[in-house]
Amino acid sequence: MADAGVPISRINPPTIQVFSDSQKVLPYSTTAPLPSLHEIAIVVEDGGDQSFDPQDYILFYGQTLNRFEWDASQSAYTNISSPYDTLSCYWLRWNVQNGKRMRVKDGTPVTGNSTLREMFTDRLHLEKDRRNPFKSGLEWSWNLFNENQILFERNFELSGVAGTNASLTAHLLHFDIYYINIPPGEMTLTVNNALVGTTTSGEISATVPISEGSNSFRLEYTVPAPGDTVERSGLDWVALNYPRYTHLIDSEIKIFTEQASGIFHTRYRSGSVSDSILMFDITDPFNVAQIETANDSLFEDTLSAEHKMYYLTRNGFTHAVESIEPAQREIFSTGDGADYIIITRQATESEMLPLKTHREPHNNFVVKIVTVENIFDEFGFGREDPTAIRNFIRFAYTNWQPQPQFILFAGSGYYDYRNLTGNYPVNWVPTFEITDFNNINSRNTDDYFVDLDFTHSRNAPQINPGDDFLTGLWQNRFNSEFLQEEPPRSSDFRTIQPDLPIGRLPADTPAELSTLVTKIIDSEINYQPGLWRLNTLLIADDQNSPSSGNDFFFTELLERFWKRRLPRSFRTFKL
Repeated sequence: MADAGVPISRINPPTIQVFSDSQKVLPYSTTAPLPSLHEIAIVVEDGGDQSFDPQDYILFYGQTLNRFEWDASQSAYTNISSPYDTLSCYWLRWNVQNGKRMRVKDGTPVTGNSTLREMFTDRLHLEKDRRNPFKSGLEWSWNLFNENQILFERNFELSGVAGTNASLTAHLLHFDIYYINIPPGEMTLTVNNALVGTTTSGEISATVPISEGSNSFRLEYTVPAPGDTVERSGLDWVALNYPRYTHLIDSEIKIFTEQASGIFHTRYRSGSVSDSILMFDITDPFNVAQIETANDSLFEDTLSAEHKMYYLTRNGFTHAVESIEPAQREIFSTGDGADYIIITRQATESEMLPLKTHREPHNNFVVKIVTVENIFDEFGFGREDPTAIRNFIRFAYTNWQPQPQFILFAGSGYYDYRNLTGNYPVNWVPTFEITDFNNINSRNTDDYFVDLDFTHSRNAPQINPGDDFLTGLWQNRFNSEFLQEEPPRSSDFRTIQPDLPIGRLPADTPAELSTLVTKIIDSEINYQPGLWRLNTLLIADDQNSPSSGNDFFFTELLERFWKRRLPRSFRTFKL
């Protein structure tokens, strides 16, 4: 904390507070309740001297963005993850009011009429987002197959195994590429040499053998036809539910229990382990309780038709936070106002000042430059979730006077939100990716940010193949025997209706952005009237080559756009 500039000598330890939201992806629908920050229970160790010194510490339970969580609607644990960010964000403050502390829960076994718990169903989710063949959308694959790469094998470790079998489910992907007339190849999965199943895409499940220590899976691809050189199929994830002892064997363990009622004695230590163990009830991440027991191997808990999650760790084994940075809350006021909002990174704020200075007298606008960092802090709770930008614009449109009339994004946005490829260290102003398993419907849109009444009921953005300009094209591109069954899709994302004009300056560097701003200002100051301003050039990105076949899609798409959308007063040139 001191290295981050926190004046620790001025901190009154009882006033230290930590806050968190749900650490989940923001709701896409504007009708869904907005998350908010809530204080979490923590431990502050100040050595008993009521001062916060360099050797003192704050202990709290932090949720990762990728985790198992109890789903009350299904009465089961489900895996959740974020396609937008990799780190959770917690908010620290001090010297405002006394903070919330973990209560101590006495877990000493005293009841004779109890159930001994020595095993539970542990959960393992194996997933590595490595490949995005479309460079679009939110679907990533662990690997991709073609005729030159037909095997994918990995080892994984299991600890505390309390049985010989596990329940396994795997999700396999096939990315449909418009111009490839080759059917999808089959993939066969085995785990520890036991067959799970064969399919082209979707989920497969089976009971598989497991053992303590090293285990393995193997995925083999069957080439559907000669010339299958384009990588289109691969593994999404493997999920394993297996019996595990409740004993703490390694440095830490998370124990999941199903809904139950009664008094339970959980065995947390085997006879050979004698070091100190810290135990926590983490069922409610905002009200974590520390469990203390006088028993050297058991702790007691009473359940009433409820599930429980416990976290056990060896004393002294903790995870340090990734970073501590100064930040603000309540950055934006309902008393603000702007006709024209420029959204950019802090690093390019100065590049946009000339445009602000130009727009204010030239268009008689109130112009406000807003940084995405401030938007993510205020509306994303510190995470780079693109919906935070939509929520900011909605807040401004609802509360500001003057009410915003134009939105400009200054900087490029990329599909790789988490920089998984290493090619996009700065996502200047993120775009919104609509995901699908084909390269036509997987796309990005900025209109989402200015649909201020958008409603959506699913957990991931998808688009229906029956979009205005796409009807009939996708279904008819292959012979019928090559068509795979389309997965379920929501039509909601084709109903995006922008409420405000929005534009983007797609610059990859501050220098590019400065050049664009200079050209805009120059073209408006040195305005050259004439009929040439009605000239329109339409360019279709179609190809005729051995790798693409007869690629007509974009030509027809552009023709439909020209006929339906473009004013007849425009003089159109087609290329």
